[in-house]
Amino acid sequence: MSILNYFDFDSKRVIVQSNIVNLSEFSAIIRTTIDQKAESYSLACDKWINLFSNNSKTNWIVKSTFPNKTNYLYRKDYTCQHSSKNKKTSILTTRNRNKQCQAAIKIVIKKDTIHTRRRDEHLRNGLNTEIQIKFIHTHKLHNAEAYSFLKVSNGIHDNFVSYFNNGMTPSAAKSYHEVQLTASNEEYDEMEFIKLLANAQINPTERQVQYMYENLRTTHFGDRSNDGIVNILREKQSMFEKDGGRIDIGVRRFCSQGMQACS
Repeated sequence: MSILNYFDFDSKRVIVQSNIVNLSEFSAIIRTTIDQKAESYSLACDKWINLFSNNSKTNWIVKSTFPNKTNYLYRKDYTCQHSSKNKKTSILTTRNRNKQCQAAIKIVIKKDTIHTRRRDEHLRNGLNTEIQIKFIHTHKLHNAEAYSFLKVSNGIHDNFVSYFNNGMTPSAAKSYHEVQLTASNEEYDEMEFIKLLANAQINPTERQVQYMYENLRTTHFGDRSNDGIVNILREKQSMFEKDGGRIDIGVRRFCSQGMQACS
């Protein structure tokens, strides 16, 4: 395996400069193409980062954005999720995400004009985007703790939505998912199984499963307050009425003392 495997999702990419120590420590400058036809530059940058994250088993958070600058169309900077950005330190925390990591990625979408093409051969070849990668981390990348911090992939997220829609609780959904993972990877040895089950991209942690469940529940039934539930019912009421149906909603408030109905 080489660092090329990290970028195999991008068929247009060209590595124009690199300094490679190993798969966990390198720097590189890549040219590729990002356009704004189907989505905004910001979303397109995030999409590239998500695909890179899946391949490299890393997570990245947005550090800053620079739209409509003089020298380029758009720029978006990312930092490793284990940087100190947006982190709070607590002595009570057993899982510390803050490793003060300095790994970073900068995506710059260049202006494509007659003048810029003269100075940039990659622009002449349609590669309007420069990606600078500093893949030098202060923490290990391939162990159980690092894998447990990874973001759940979109496909796995959809699987859990399906589990919940079929009536599974968070606990049952996680157990069922792990059984499916084990059954579909029987050829793995013990160490490979450990890595597989530790990888939150494909096997979410209990906390991640609970978070997905609560998000789905809130979307369909509102938050756990009375107003949240009533608001969702009213939204569904209008949908049913458009289709010729009917829902009657009655609301009764309760006093805190003795749970007696209040007028």
